[in-house]
Amino acid sequence: MTAMSTLRLIQTIVVLGATVAFVLLGCDKNSEAKPPKSDKSDAKLYRAKASPLAIKVGEKGTATLRIEPNEGLHFNEEFPADFALGESKLVRADKPKASKAAGDVTIDGNAGKVTIALAGVAAGTEKLAITGNFSVCSDTQCHILRGEKLTLDITVH
Repeated sequence: MTAMSTLRLIQTIVVLGATVAFVLLGCDKNSEAKPPKSDKSDAKLYRAKASPLAIKVGEKGTATLRIEPNEGLHFNEEFPADFALGESKLVRADKPKASKAAGDVTIDGNAGKVTIALAGVAAGTEKLAITGNFSVCSDTQCHILRGEKLTLDITVH
């Protein structure tokens, strides 16, 4: 074996070794470095805010729930949003679902505002379960959110 052949053999082994190392490490010279995946993939795209409702038995009141999208997003006014009210022993709703079609869901800046008419039927305190279907959007993409679990603090005196 000549010196030139030995040198080519060494170069080939080095190149093969480097290639194997890149493959085993999951890299190659043509790929871009990618940041590690965030475990915030299912982070909420919004905050739900509601002032606690306090009414008397036999009295009517209006609860307001605000859906405040995160920065860079807005509540989608074109989506047929609706919010179904759960069972309650303390209040009776005028209707079982608040919806955009019925005028119960409006836009307030970038937020969605849900108005819910309730009447007190028994004294006590509870969290009224609400299931929301709505959408929030950026300038380039909309996110449809179905079955979002929300609550509203209710006190009936």
